[in-house]
Amino acid sequence: VRRFSPNGIYGLVLTVGLVLTGLFSWAFGGIVQDVVARDPLVRTDLAVVSYFHAHGEPYLTTVVSVFEAVFSPSVLLTVSAIAGLTFLVRGRGDFEMGLSGVVLLVTATGTAALSILFKLMFHRPRPPSSLQLVQETGFGFPSSHAVVAVVVGATVWYLFGLRPLGRWGGSWQEKSRIGLAIVALALFVGLGRVYTGASYPSDVLAGWALGGVWASVCLTAAEVFRRLRAEGQPLPEAGVRYARFSLVGVSNAVVDLGAINLLLFLYPTREPWLLVLYNLLALAVTNANSYLWNTLWTFRHHARHDARQMGLFTLQGVLNAAIASGVLWVVAHLLLAFYPALSAQLAGNIAKLASMFVASSASFLFLHYLVFNKKH
Repeated sequence: VRRFSPNGIYGLVLTVGLVLTGLFSWAFGGIVQDVVARDPLVRTDLAVVSYFHAHGEPYLTTVVSVFEAVFSPSVLLTVSAIAGLTFLVRGRGDFEMGLSGVVLLVTATGTAALSILFKLMFHRPRPPSSLQLVQETGFGFPSSHAVVAVVVGATVWYLFGLRPLGRWGGSWQEKSRIGLAIVALALFVGLGRVYTGASYPSDVLAGWALGGVWASVCLTAAEVFRRLRAEGQPLPEAGVRYARFSLVGVSNAVVDLGAINLLLFLYPTREPWLLVLYNLLALAVTNANSYLWNTLWTFRHHARHDARQMGLFTLQGVLNAAIASGVLWVVAHLLLAFYPALSAQLAGNIAKLASMFVASSASFLFLHYLVFNKKH
């Protein structure tokens, strides 16, 4: 019952947030599977883009192009970042304004990073230039326009949801209208990308799904934190550490993915055992980065740098490498067995992300309960 209580901090809000995160993740994974396997969705992509190209009108193309320029990722993310910084500067001592600034900055920077990362990972080209009404180059999966429209729109909707009654946008009728306008905006942005031939329908669907995942994670975390603060309850120590550990994980991911992609770029391979070797080399550098960040920040109050603690951390690194290598080998083997047409770059990155998630979760538990435990 507490899981569905609308008043509890860890009740309905957290439950709905986790459900939405799961549903959007499932949708994104399904689209990725269809694109990788070249299922009927891919053939539908070409048919839809061809239809719009055959029925395009110059005046409509101009209107759509202007609309896309106004609500482009660069414009929306820049405005969000500037608004976030403004709220942080003006909101000193004002928790609600400060929270709004942090949410805007985190969602904007995370959205930009995710869009770039997945485009580089999948390397899916845009529709051919012969089917484009407005010429664009580069990779198209997932659609950055769709991702940004969903995340920024959901963030704005959430922030309006915090406004009290009596202020503009504070009533449920006004909040509903704003929500409908944001949903319509995201739909029009996605349809515009398909109409101009800049993106396939699956690119847009994947962008909406990925945006839903990131928005659900960020806004659920923000609301739980806001409710804890409103009721004067301290943040759970493990939760704070896991949040810091997750930020360290971002820096680890940059180092880890950067190293393995550099190796794949210099020496492409489709051999799972060689991918494991690349992974071990990347993890050696990543664990050094992890040790510095975790001892200086995440677990700094319990870091002693003695022989026992450093030995346990080294053991954690070995355990992390073993788990990551095992998961990476299994996932890479399955991907290349079931999808032989998959590129080595894409297969390696998908396997790497799966191994990174599993191994990082195991590493956090090991660090929290054994290496940096107060009792030790």
